[in-house]
Amino acid sequence: MKSSVNFDEYLIEKLKDKEFSKEFINASLESYLEDGNAEEFVKSLEFVIKANESISKFAREAGLNRGNLYGIFNNKKKPQFDTIMTILSRLGFKLKVA
Repeated sequence: MKSSVNFDEYLIEKLKDKEFSKEFINASLESYLEDGNAEEFVKSLEFVIKANESISKFAREAGLNRGNLYGIFNNKKKPQFDTIMTILSRLGFKLKVA
């Protein structure tokens, strides 16, 4: 019997591709701008991070507090703009206004 892969695992595997990650983040940001649901945008950042490394390693290398990052990803804390910019920068992305 063939084992199945859950959607999160599938998505994380797809997000290892840099171009796919970029499009995923762009789509998540556009969705946020339309509906104001910041939690979905933040979740998309978490998925992209997990596709590349652990949250702990990412936080350490980005100079972010690991506990705060977990709090943001668990919807217990609201991210500051500079935190979002640090995350995007560390992932190799830039925020542009069109």
